[in-house]
Amino acid sequence: MFQLIISDNLVWGIITNMKDTYRNFVELHEIEKEGEDFRIEARDIGSKVCVISIHGGNIEVGTTEIAKQIAGERFSFYSFSGLKKSEEESETLHITSSNFDEPQCCDLVFKSEKVLSIHGKGEMEDFVMVGGLDNESMNKVVDALNDSGFRTPQSPENVNGNSPMNICNRCYSKKGVQLEISRGLRNKLLSNESEMLKFCNSIRNCF
Repeated sequence: MFQLIISDNLVWGIITNMKDTYRNFVELHEIEKEGEDFRIEARDIGSKVCVISIHGGNIEVGTTEIAKQIAGERFSFYSFSGLKKSEEESETLHITSSNFDEPQCCDLVFKSEKVLSIHGKGEMEDFVMVGGLDNESMNKVVDALNDSGFRTPQSPENVNGNSPMNICNRCYSKKGVQLEISRGLRNKLLSNESEMLKFCNSIRNCF
């Protein structure tokens, strides 16, 4: 479902996701408490690239840790993490990428040339889907991951990250990269430090 909103002389297309409890951060923040229900981490080091996890913590488990490891000391970093006790409870904190508008994240994304956005898929087999609008960086990431032994099946339309409104594409180059990492692979990375380092180093070196 697509809704057109006109505000401050700008036209924004808002994707309404029936699975989301909140349409945007303003609605979420009216109900949920920072420090109790969610946590925001933002580190701006002035790099051209920022790595973000907008569904971290118990929303999409492991995405904050992976994003932080990729960013290291080289790239700016942002995470919005669900702190609720269960993953089921934390699902209420999920805001789809095209609607995500938390101010600290937007500020960091807007000033970055490239954005790498880390997400999770639920499948238990090991794979990562590479999407976005930055075709050059996407191809580098696919090649690097394949060379390191990670599977990269093609992204289906609903998670291919090619909407201009997707948070990864709201950087000033208007093109970013989105990774959809399966639950099985995330579990493996979280439990195996050498695999985590191999995965994250492969990606970091593409930017």
